[in-house]
Amino acid sequence: MTGQVCVVAEVLRGEVTEITYTMLAAGRRLAEALKTELCVLVIGPQARVLAGTLGAADRAICVEDASLGEFNPEAFLRVVAGLLKTQTPRVAMFGHTAIGTDLACGVARQLQVPVVTCCQTFSANGGEPQYSSLTCGGKLVAAGPLPAPSCVVTVIPGGYKAEEGKTSKAPPVEVLAVPTGLEGPRTQFKQYIDPPAGDVDISKEAIVVSVGRGIQNRDNVALAETLASALGA
Repeated sequence: MTGQVCVVAEVLRGEVTEITYTMLAAGRRLAEALKTELCVLVIGPQARVLAGTLGAADRAICVEDASLGEFNPEAFLRVVAGLLKTQTPRVAMFGHTAIGTDLACGVARQLQVPVVTCCQTFSANGGEPQYSSLTCGGKLVAAGPLPAPSCVVTVIPGGYKAEEGKTSKAPPVEVLAVPTGLEGPRTQFKQYIDPPAGDVDISKEAIVVSVGRGIQNRDNVALAETLASALGA
């Protein structure tokens, strides 16, 4: 369907990531404002099963293959770019993550369309989709119309709650054949190297209290901790 909004689901270690549901929440609102369809693309050995949790979309398009079990930028680029060429979306959404940004730039180049990064919110003004994007480390907000007739965007957390993109219903699923040319990619997945675990994942916190040089010394951190406790941060 020409003019639709397409969310490219991110799957990590066999599970749909939180940013996917954030994108579905954003995509749902934008699709309704544009009076168009929201679809989700799911890639991996269990794509059909995972698509069952993505009912915020009007339909799901799945490609299943054992070789797509772990993220391979070369193979995934071929699959996603091939799918989007046939879907001709108005907006294709990727998460602003290591996986999403890797794919988004390659897809935009292959489709010869602009890419807008770090998008936080979307709207429609007179039927034209608009975006707001954080720049300069979040110090500035850039806003404007999304390039026509088609574009790629990356979405950051914070503009929409992931819970808005979660639903118990399953979307209609269309399973497509794996494109040819996936054999023998130059890039091979070896292993995951996990970063050291921190106390909390601040990307999932609604309220964050932070301190800088103005705190002066370690003893004064207790003041910020007291404030965070009072705010439920």
